[in-house]
Formats: sequence, structure tokens, C-alpha cells
Amino acid sequence: MHFSRVDLMLRQDRSDRALDLLQSLRQDHPTDPAVVEQLGWLCLRRHDWPSAKGYFRDLYKMDGAAPYALLGLASIYFDEGSYAEAERTFRSLLRDNDHEPRIRANLALR
Repeated sequence: MHFSRVDLMLRQDRSDRALDLLQSLRQDHPTDPAVVEQLGWLCLRRHDWPSAKGYFRDLYKMDGAAPYALLGLASIYFDEGSYAEAERTFRSLLRDNDHEPRIRANLALR
């Protein structure tokens, strides 16, 4: 995929262009969970909560066992101030995926 180009664009503070590229990739690969996950994280980074939620919910529908869909949603809940929902989601993730370093790191950061 073109994720290295997306990373470069983000480092250059060109998130609008990165979003365009990811949306184009989504059109070309609508069932690729990696593209949907990247869109979710980019929208989260841009503080576009509604879009980020939509992408993470789509990711969860694609693969309910993918912890990063719930990790993204839990991060949004936290950033929105829905702390009880964020805690429930993070604890569920930790219980089911305690071996995943990204999940443990997010618990520590939040």
C-alpha cells in the first residue's frame, strides 16, 4: 500500500493530502481493514470525531476481533470526555488482548 506516502505527508503537515490519498485507497480497496484503520487514526489525529468513529465502526464490522477498532473508539470516547465508556472499552481490550503493546501503551497514556 501507500502508507509510507501517507506517513511522509503527515510529517510534512499535509494531512489534507494524506486524507485524500487514503480515501482514494478506500475506493480502490473498500474491504481492506488496514486502509479503514489508517483513515480512523488520521481522522482522530485531526480531531474529526464523527468521521473517526465511522471508520472505526466500519473496521469493527469488518473484523470484530480486531482490537484496534475498539482501541480507536475508546480513544475517541476518552477525548470526548466519555470517561466511563472509554474505561469500559479499554478494560475490555486489556482483558482480551493483554499481549498487545499498543493497547497497554494507550492505557498508560490515558
